[in-house]
Amino acid sequence: MEPHKLTKEDIDKVRHIEGFPVGSDESIIAMSDAPFYTACPNPFLKEFVRMNGTPYDEETDSYSCDPFASDVSEGKSDPIYMAHSYHTKVPYRAIKKYIQHYTKPGDIVLDAYCGTGMTGVASQSCKSEDDLLSLFGKEGTTVGARKVILNDLSPVATFIAYNCNREANAYELSEELDAWLEEAQEKVGWVYETWHCPQQKGSINYSVWSQVVICPHCGKSMLFYDLTTASGVKPKDRIVKCLNCEMKADKSDFIKSMQLVYDPICGEQVSRVERKPIKIFYSYGGKNYEKSPDEDDFALLDKIELSSSKWYPTEKMMFKGSEWGEFWRAGYHNGITRVHHFYTKRNLIVLSELFESAQKYKHCSMMREMVIASLPRASIRNRFMPEYATRHVGTLSGTLYVPPMFEENNLIDAIRGRSKKSFGLVLIFPVKMRTLSFQQVALHSCR
Repeated sequence: MEPHKLTKEDIDKVRHIEGFPVGSDESIIAMSDAPFYTACPNPFLKEFVRMNGTPYDEETDSYSCDPFASDVSEGKSDPIYMAHSYHTKVPYRAIKKYIQHYTKPGDIVLDAYCGTGMTGVASQSCKSEDDLLSLFGKEGTTVGARKVILNDLSPVATFIAYNCNREANAYELSEELDAWLEEAQEKVGWVYETWHCPQQKGSINYSVWSQVVICPHCGKSMLFYDLTTASGVKPKDRIVKCLNCEMKADKSDFIKSMQLVYDPICGEQVSRVERKPIKIFYSYGGKNYEKSPDEDDFALLDKIELSSSKWYPTEKMMFKGSEWGEFWRAGYHNGITRVHHFYTKRNLIVLSELFESAQKYKHCSMMREMVIASLPRASIRNRFMPEYATRHVGTLSGTLYVPPMFEENNLIDAIRGRSKKSFGLVLIFPVKMRTLSFQQVALHSCR
């Protein structure tokens, strides 16, 4: 199948299918890479099956295969697995063993709920040189890629799956990634600068922020960090002592300090939890340093708040009575009513720049996938826990929990690290086959 542009006429053929995405035809066309990937039910599915499949003949065809009877144990540290987090994700090497056992090279494999596309990676990896001996030691019997159809109702899942399985020239990709990140560094890298000494600036690796809380007894405000790291307080202690009146109370009884701020993007005043930076971890001259924020750091934050940025999503969420109501928690989400409230202004500036500037490059979708993959640790959900100060803790899995202390990462450096991982992925595992992602009413109804 030859690449071509998805048209509105193509979309009209599948528009009636239940589960058709909400969005303009222009947006669906812009996201798609027809016929290999479409951000809607794929109108080219029948053609793909006709070209690559073998019609079943009940009289002459037979399929016989013993049950797979072997333990499967695969770690989750593989660079391909780690390229993008996703719930219920399975390492592709584990899936690969079942595909090798139950299918033959050239067969079509269907994953109706593909998530981030590990079944596609597994199907294509069956052609690699390390498979010269099959699962049961018969040389060459399972070597060869399978064709694969990936499906999911989640648009972001199919987008990630597409980028995990698409063709890429490793050297072109590497050059574009370097240019993309260098451009971002030149335009918005100033938001991560901090003074190392009066004449030299360092680059912030990450900053630590703490909520400001109010004692329920005396009404005095203080940093949650100071409250929970005071002398004699252990990390697991629930009862702590006020730094002012010394009355004891549960951590959760301390009241979050709220501040009223104006949101120029939405043109409205919002009440948000008061947070302050307490530590800055930065690098200078190839060495890492730690400091408390100084006057210049606070001046930089004021400048950032007044700075404009390119587009970023501001949709409403997390307020009672909405479709997001079941996720709203009074203790964790006070002041969070829109998507962008999960991010600091500093990181919103960088995210919007990276996302926007990617469109000028050939590998735009892969770059934007890297931005999406960085979102959890780019948000205020990225926990800082003093007892684990030597390593990054990350977000709390399976919830939108907002911690009292969080790490604000340097996203340009973070995505640079992720890009190196992806670049290595392409070199180690060059993908030659293209995959087709589609949505179908029969599969939708099964969910």
